[in-house]
Amino acid sequence: MKKIMLICLMCTFVFALQIDANEKPNQSEEFTPRVSTEADCFPETNPLVKRIIQARENGDMDMHNQLLEEYKRQLPVQQNDLPEVINITEGPEPFMRWGDDITIYSGGVAYNSWAMLSDVDDEAISVDYYKGDTLRAAIATADSVCRIYISDDNGLTWSYDHGFSVGGNAIYEPEIIHGPSSGWFHTFVRVSGGNGNLLHVRYDAAGTFEYSWVESSDDTVWNYSVCSDRSDYQYVYYLYLTYHKGLGGPGADGIFFTRSLNQGETWETESQLQFAGSGFPDLAWGNASYLHEAYLYETAGNTRGINCRRSTNSGSNWLSSITIYSDTTIKMGPQIACSHDGTGDSWVMFPRRFAGTANLDYGLCWAWCEDFGATWSSVSTTNSWVGYNEVLPSISVHDGYHDSLYYPYVTYISSVDDWTDPAVYCFNWQTDSTWSSANSYNDNVPEFTRPIQTCEAPGFPAMAYVGSGGNDVYYDSWSNVGIKEEKEGTAVNREFVTSVRPNPFTSATRIEYTLPKHGKVNVKVYNTLGQEVTTLFDGIKKSGTHELEWTGIDKNGTVLSRGIYFLKIETPDNKVTKKIILE
Repeated sequence: MKKIMLICLMCTFVFALQIDANEKPNQSEEFTPRVSTEADCFPETNPLVKRIIQARENGDMDMHNQLLEEYKRQLPVQQNDLPEVINITEGPEPFMRWGDDITIYSGGVAYNSWAMLSDVDDEAISVDYYKGDTLRAAIATADSVCRIYISDDNGLTWSYDHGFSVGGNAIYEPEIIHGPSSGWFHTFVRVSGGNGNLLHVRYDAAGTFEYSWVESSDDTVWNYSVCSDRSDYQYVYYLYLTYHKGLGGPGADGIFFTRSLNQGETWETESQLQFAGSGFPDLAWGNASYLHEAYLYETAGNTRGINCRRSTNSGSNWLSSITIYSDTTIKMGPQIACSHDGTGDSWVMFPRRFAGTANLDYGLCWAWCEDFGATWSSVSTTNSWVGYNEVLPSISVHDGYHDSLYYPYVTYISSVDDWTDPAVYCFNWQTDSTWSSANSYNDNVPEFTRPIQTCEAPGFPAMAYVGSGGNDVYYDSWSNVGIKEEKEGTAVNREFVTSVRPNPFTSATRIEYTLPKHGKVNVKVYNTLGQEVTTLFDGIKKSGTHELEWTGIDKNGTVLSRGIYFLKIETPDNKVTKKIILE
């Protein structure tokens, strides 16, 4: 695949907000706004959505579900629920077949070059998606602007979408979250002003925006994490935010929490979750009203532990924290991911300096939970080698479908223990409670700021990372080397017409295909991992039109769960692949 260099140096086109904590945004002299800068221009919340939220708060799930179905009927039909780019193979688990890196942004990125040498995690980019084929990336650029880029073709091409600045302040640690169905998306940044104030800017589909200061006290905010419960509550999701306040160092720093129950329109008063010695929190939604947090617990006595805590009621209350690992070795902040399939699985990954190596050799440690955060496995190492630093892990589970097939993927940076020759590495969870081997697939040397692990579709991992010296942002994904879902009328299958009706289907769908000549034909169905589900026909057919029916049953007679599948019809001379949606 060819490299794609995007138009990323057009500073005169960046939409900027000169934001003061006590004033409305106004136009910057340096940049030209693309949309209105009135903070109250965002549309009113749909009254039906307000009723859905109230039913959820009251615990009346029957009313909640009834109102939700009514709301769904009012929405336009969503199209393009899975990328065109797929890779159908007949081998088991075709993971991690990456393509050429694609450039999202060309230019300098704002990151803390001192961070790694001070045992501190650092992030300068964020990438997010929600079903469909749209991805967005938020980048803290060196000129103190948060630039947002969009891809509507699963990361193959990127273009500038929106951006903002905060007058006279540097911008760090962007986070971006898609708001499914509502058309909104949310961007968060930590700014240099006010000792690290946290800003939330949300956009609607037309590009109009509003902003709010989630944290703007005199306290110092070192870092933060955000997530949503969109995987369970697509139309009335909540936003959750946790952050680390510097209140005096080990034994004194605290972790705070807030949430928005109306898609970021307003935020609850903060609550303090951890009072003594803590920092670098990471937050993840685990479905069934479970919210999970992992953080570094550091005491004045130089003990450093990795702790986890959970809420069973969407953050209204929190249970006591659990220490999953503790000793005096140096550790960086943990990353946590949770499944959304009802199993209660969660994974924590963190870097730890190994004892006996002059504290110069980081390795990756992990723990696993199978009961919604109640108990955790023993901590083990994975993909870590003596004489090398494995640092800055990012872990992600696909956030759009409830299916146990979609296990976590991890990306991280590995280097020699003197911080030379860095490379981006990736691996994934396996069904036998182990991790796959790590491999490097990327074409450019990374900087020591966290690479971002994400997904662009179920079973399609993706990543983004900052290039050497803090210049340029690259994107890569497993599906980049896949074949495209072939369209009727293309040169390759002009005489090989197929149709699948209805599609999507619930109980049965009829498959029709036309062969130009007599010969062998093979008709199979695959899942999104490229694994064969069933064979519908394998034999000889005459020329002409033929029909088959598929009822959503696999080769073992098991009724399959709803989701995305692929029909592949192949002859010695031709083949066609089509997407099928089982509802």
